[in-house]
Amino acid sequence: GGATEATYIAIEQRIVADQDSAGAYHLALLAQNTPDLPIDARQLIEMVVNKGDNQQRLALLKNLLLPPVDMIKEQILASNDGDAIGLMNAYLQINPEGYGSQHMLSSGQSDQIVPLSPGN
Repeated sequence: GGATEATYIAIEQRIVADQDSAGAYHLALLAQNTPDLPIDARQLIEMVVNKGDNQQRLALLKNLLLPPVDMIKEQILASNDGDAIGLMNAYLQINPEGYGSQHMLSSGQSDQIVPLSPGN
């Protein structure tokens, strides 16, 4: 049962066609935890970083196993959003490499996957 390979490909194509950064975020997280999915997670992650909002970027930073820290940092700094910059700096201070929430859990930190709020 479950979704077929063609289903995941169709979902990815729709997300890319719509430039849906929230959908890209969720599918990238799914791909991270399901390595044999026939999708290009890098493309989805880049879409979130380049087209998403700071909440989505911060969620990527906290939830990907190995997030593109420099790309995310650059976009958040460029936004001049003081709140997002503060949250990012606080997170990177305790986790400078940006290892995702699964690493934080294994190191005794009480972090979890941070959902995007509804409507994003």
